[in-house]
Amino acid sequence: MVNTCALTLANTWTRASTKSNLSWTESYLLRI
Repeated sequence: MVNTCALTLANTWTRASTKSNLSWTESYLLRI
């Protein structure tokens, strides 16, 4: 269960970081 919990947290963190990275890239491209 600990492994499953860790994987879920890792997936959530990865999705959040990916979304923030995409948003940052979009805003950066819009500035150009």
